[in-house]
Amino acid sequence: MDRPSSYLAIDEFGRILENEARINDQDRLQSLFENLHFSDWGALISNTNDQSYIIEAFEAPWVIIELKFENEKVIGLNTYGFSTILELNTCYFDEYDRLHGYTDKNIPWVLNRDAQEFFFDHLDEFDDNGFVYKGKRYETEQTIAPTTNQSLIVSTEAHSALKDMLPRMKLPKSRVLILGGTPADADHWRNEGHVVTTVNTTDEIFNLPRSFDKSFDFIYENGFFASVVPDRRYEIFQIWNRCLLQGGYFMGLFLITSEKQGPPFGVSEWLMRQKLQGNYHILFWGRWKNSISSLVGKELFILAQKK
Repeated sequence: MDRPSSYLAIDEFGRILENEARINDQDRLQSLFENLHFSDWGALISNTNDQSYIIEAFEAPWVIIELKFENEKVIGLNTYGFSTILELNTCYFDEYDRLHGYTDKNIPWVLNRDAQEFFFDHLDEFDDNGFVYKGKRYETEQTIAPTTNQSLIVSTEAHSALKDMLPRMKLPKSRVLILGGTPADADHWRNEGHVVTTVNTTDEIFNLPRSFDKSFDFIYENGFFASVVPDRRYEIFQIWNRCLLQGGYFMGLFLITSEKQGPPFGVSEWLMRQKLQGNYHILFWGRWKNSISSLVGKELFILAQKK
């Protein structure tokens, strides 16, 4: 079966957008939510009767705004009023203490603030490691540590986003810190006349010398972030801020998936926005449409300038 060539987005409120406009056809919307599933290459896709789509969810495709309780089951309703069963044994908290999990069809969900408060009001008890509902305890899911400290190398060629965007920027000779990427990425920067420093392992990045502080005009990230255990990602954001000069640029490609095990570790667009919006002006933000086959629909491209 051919891969879908059309795209739909789901925004942070769980609304489906087509060409940045909301879809209002309830039958079509219902079909799209009912048919959500993951492709054999890991992208989220769905279909109506006549067409298939790659779904680009800003966070979880099911944003739950209301809950209903039916015996032992917890039913989540989204902004359109469509319902799905929430599997409580898949629950986990993000670093902002927001509750996530998966439906009975293995599709990610997240509770909005009101739904989460309502949920906790109906629990028997809860603590930092889990909760009790209807007399049964559920442990919140923990991320499994990686088995390698190597960055995620996804191609032997310079990334198409780098080749497309770099000439448009017309940069003067710059000091560039490359995190991950491929040898071809580094060669591409050098061929454009820039001074390149590469970091390829987590051992290196967590032991950067103080001479790196405020020493780079540009940071380029490709695949490295996905190799870092989520519990240590806050350090990566700090390193970007530490190494980049004010007014310097950041260009990154990030794996957008719901995976909690890895590497590679996925991340949501919501989390990336939370981390970047305070320190950077966003110049470009969007899913890259010319990714290699294994990353189609899953690769977020960000270009930003440090405030």
